[in-house]
Amino acid sequence: MDAYRIELHVDGKRIIIELPYFNQKFIKIDNYAPFPKNDKGMGLVVTTAISDFETDIKGLIPKTLEGNPFDNSVECLFQVVQKHIETYGRLMPSDLYTYINESILLILTISDQLLNEKSTRTDGEDYFVVLFKIIWNAFPNEMKEQYYKFAMQDPMTNYILRLLI
Repeated sequence: MDAYRIELHVDGKRIIIELPYFNQKFIKIDNYAPFPKNDKGMGLVVTTAISDFETDIKGLIPKTLEGNPFDNSVECLFQVVQKHIETYGRLMPSDLYTYINESILLILTISDQLLNEKSTRTDGEDYFVVLFKIIWNAFPNEMKEQYYKFAMQDPMTNYILRLLI
């Protein structure tokens, strides 16, 4: 099976994202969360339904290239997170991590393909920390409490909160 491919446009300029398939309905996305690597040096694999990815990425793509691509992406991430909360009445940690990883994918792709700025995996990991903290600091206290409760049951969320907060 060939790689999944989507073409997007910002200010009339084209970017192309290619991602490996997990199966016929899911794709794999790089995970930039600062989780520890396993004994083979591999981190977690993020998979998402193609239909969800397409909806997410269309909301996360910056509306313009003017200004800083990171700042533009933060604004779009806030809008997607807010819409998710309004729709579902909550935001699970896995949803937030997916949105952040998708935002980073866009930031790195735009930087590489449109701005000719090569970014590294470390840049993506740094972006994850910053984006998580920005979103976390915007959460109302009741949402933070939900995350703390979830962290008691989920080792990954617990790890992220202990590391970043």
